[in-house]
Amino acid sequence: MKINKYSFDSLCEHLILLEKISSRNQITEVISNLLKEIPQEYVEEFMYLINGRVAPFYVKSDFNIGDKMITDVLSEVLLLDNAQVVSYLNEYGDLGTVFYNNKKGDIQNYEFIDIFNFLKEISLIEGKDSNKIKRDRLIEMLKTLSPNSGKYLIRIVLGKLRLGFSNKTLLDAISYSIKGDKSLRKPLESAYSRCSDIGIVAKYAFLDINSLNDFSIKIGIPIFPKLVERSSSINDGIKRFKEVYAQPKFDGLRCQIHILDSGEIKLFSRNLNDITDLFPQFIESFQKLNVKNAIFDSEIIGINLITNKFLLFQDTVKMKRKNNLIVDDNNEMKAFIFDVIYLNSKSFLNEPFKNRIMVLSGLFSDNNYKNIELTETKIFSKEEDVYDYFEENINKGLEGVVLKNPNSLYTPGTRNFDWLKLKRDSLKDVVDTIDAVIMGYYKGSGSRAKLGIGGVLVGIYNSNKNKFETICKLGSGFSEEELVDLKASLDLNIINNPDKFYVFNKDITPDVWVDPKIVVVIRSDEITKSPIHTSGMDQDKDKKGFALRFPRFISFRVDKGAYDSTSVSEVESMYKIEKNI
Repeated sequence: MKINKYSFDSLCEHLILLEKISSRNQITEVISNLLKEIPQEYVEEFMYLINGRVAPFYVKSDFNIGDKMITDVLSEVLLLDNAQVVSYLNEYGDLGTVFYNNKKGDIQNYEFIDIFNFLKEISLIEGKDSNKIKRDRLIEMLKTLSPNSGKYLIRIVLGKLRLGFSNKTLLDAISYSIKGDKSLRKPLESAYSRCSDIGIVAKYAFLDINSLNDFSIKIGIPIFPKLVERSSSINDGIKRFKEVYAQPKFDGLRCQIHILDSGEIKLFSRNLNDITDLFPQFIESFQKLNVKNAIFDSEIIGINLITNKFLLFQDTVKMKRKNNLIVDDNNEMKAFIFDVIYLNSKSFLNEPFKNRIMVLSGLFSDNNYKNIELTETKIFSKEEDVYDYFEENINKGLEGVVLKNPNSLYTPGTRNFDWLKLKRDSLKDVVDTIDAVIMGYYKGSGSRAKLGIGGVLVGIYNSNKNKFETICKLGSGFSEEELVDLKASLDLNIINNPDKFYVFNKDITPDVWVDPKIVVVIRSDEITKSPIHTSGMDQDKDKKGFALRFPRFISFRVDKGAYDSTSVSEVESMYKIEKNI
């Protein structure tokens, strides 16, 4: 008998299909059809669950469940000892499949919303005996689930759903479900960039597509940050804008600061994660600001108090601390405010940058705050003045400058030539560093054999193909300590076979494949073309992909996810700048 189409089992049948396909168009079609089946009142919850979550990304809703707990749970549910569960895990590659292949007995059919509510309940369990409570609830539930339902529930709580698509694909699926084409992509993307909640966007799109035009900023909910375009010429901004507003280019952590009416402070990272607990030292300073409410864009960076020099990105990241402040007499963290998005119940998205800077200058005129500071803004109309300011910032230990169109609006989530970054690498052979995602690692030889890791295979994201394509093998630049820590992190994300979204040459197959989770910053001497690497290869008449010559590890990019890595189109632009094409 066919299971009710709104049951969790029915949803899992679609998940099986999504696992088998990698074409972005096919994925969009499957999700679009699924959206037509899901009851409209559950569209919001569906959007969260298909991302392996029970809330939007900016809400802390982690399950905090690891392989060890699920191994114990499966031991009891499947009547196997732990060693047998581990043996099956090594054979099948994931604990969900262990359940699928061994589950027997009666099952109960659950509605989709029942499983969603169960998962939400699990995510909210905390405090004393929380692990025991989660374990007992999972045992109780898994004993009643079908093999398919249990497989996907396990993958969800472990954070290993691995369907491999971005929320941009979901926006296309919403458009297809409502209109049969991508014609709604622009209003959907605009609304999503302002509220960053894919569930709410989907809910209101199905209720009334015109309601998306009314989406406005809400304090406490992050918006997507405006992004910066690369430039390789000091004169680029002057040619484009005649007059430029220049600010330092910090090598820190992008941070969106929300001051709520209640006085509560929330901090969000570049990829919209709530990082308030990581920087408790800023809370008191922001509460002292004479504002009713506000959203500021800023960069958090460490400063050496002895040399008065800015710290490198990796050193700033090491200064983060949850709950307790770092005791460090030599360094301190500072938040440099460089833009205002919302202030005293007024949105500044449609105000020109020059007006936004005037508002900030008035607000921070006394500048008597311990660890927050207004970013310096200079106005130039001559190339030589921009160059002098660029050199001044390089000498301070910064990356360079950002040149801004004084009339530019704050358009969330967009990257255009209204904001141009000019970094120290821009005047060398390679115009910028590259953020790449680790796809697998090599076990190493020689002195690194004892570490169990000698290097990694890294790739970049091709948004047109929805694929990760290789750009280099990376081994230089790591210390032994960094490699040991990296292997420990990668081993948490091992997969038995390469991800279906990986495009690679079999001649450089790594010893161990991993999920695309960890992003690294790479500097190299040159971007070249290679028959070995696959990034951009499908667009090259000679079937060569982009590759990095003499790549060197610089740092880990903890504020970026895999889909935020440098794109193939960005590397292509860098290649053309470098080769003067």
